[in-house]
Amino acid sequence: MKVKFVLLAVLALFIFIACGDKKDEPQDQPDPRTQQRDIDKPTKVSDNEFVDKAGGFAVEFPDQPERMTQSVPTEVGDIEMVYYQSMNASGEVVFMVSYNDYPAELVEMGDPDNMLEEGKNGALGTIAGAKVISSKKIEYDGNPGIEFYATGDSQGYAVAVKARMYLVGNRLYQVMILGLEGTADEDEMDDFLDTFRLL
Repeated sequence: MKVKFVLLAVLALFIFIACGDKKDEPQDQPDPRTQQRDIDKPTKVSDNEFVDKAGGFAVEFPDQPERMTQSVPTEVGDIEMVYYQSMNASGEVVFMVSYNDYPAELVEMGDPDNMLEEGKNGALGTIAGAKVISSKKIEYDGNPGIEFYATGDSQGYAVAVKARMYLVGNRLYQVMILGLEGTADEDEMDDFLDTFRLL
């Protein structure tokens, strides 16, 4: 039951995040599905680190991650999300990384900080009574990002989530850890988030 709860909650988070900030968007955009992607399969280069060459990132998962894709309808056309998730041994904590590409024109017209803030709000909107404990702007190699930690309730379970999102060009990366409250403290969450790196 706990494993099912966590997986469903996280899937909802990513669907909402992909649809942030659609104000003043151009209507005629190239379909992201026609862009080159997924040429290389993710490669496990050590016991813990995984590399997705097409995605341009590496991260350390606690176990073999599951790779999934989803096409999310938006006002600018379908946006394909690629994401990986892995659980701890008890199934009460989920570790996730995802990325998706927005039309370049949309990113150029928009405010990156606003897009990231909308992404955060979209994620927290799926958690009942979400309470933001902390939120701050961050950077990765000069690319704008946001980090937040929040608690709330989902399907009757008290949950905690910590995430970092980065907008690199027109690609949004999301690194997230979500679990039942009390199963991982912030330092343990940071241990996972800190392993994310761009290639």
